[in-house]
Amino acid sequence: MFRLAHDRSTALGRLALALVLCGFLLPSLAPTPARALGLSFTTPPGALTPFKPGAVGTTTAVLAVTSVTSWTLTVSDAGTSSPAPGHLLRSNTCSLGVAYLSRPLSLTLVPTLAGATSSGAVDLSGSNTTVASGTGANSLNASFNQTIGAGEALQAGCVYSVTVTFTLS
Repeated sequence: MFRLAHDRSTALGRLALALVLCGFLLPSLAPTPARALGLSFTTPPGALTPFKPGAVGTTTAVLAVTSVTSWTLTVSDAGTSSPAPGHLLRSNTCSLGVAYLSRPLSLTLVPTLAGATSSGAVDLSGSNTTVASGTGANSLNASFNQTIGAGEALQAGCVYSVTVTFTLS
């Protein structure tokens, strides 16, 4: 899970990243191979640039999938109480500018090795959406795109953010 944020007070903006990894082994009467799953950013995403009305802000990242079996990677907006799941929201410390961007964050993951497929461009939403699947370890190039309407009023000094949750199963 990472939180994608853009601070309009600087040209570069800022991005906070938090990733939670876990693994488990289900008990069984018959011996079975362990299903080890791992997900990490080998290159974390940067700020969405340019972040201004009438532009498409972009950033990239690289995710590493570790698995000894088949896997599916899904993505969703963890802010389920959001008035607009998948959209960057204005921080509650600001009162001017649009409350949230009109278009959701879009992302595309492209595998770098054979054995995996991409779902193509996916708009972030409150529901788990498959972005890639495969078998075995792989590296995924991630591209994040945020279309900002020409008429959207963004207040200088305000942070717009969305929490993106990746789930590997």
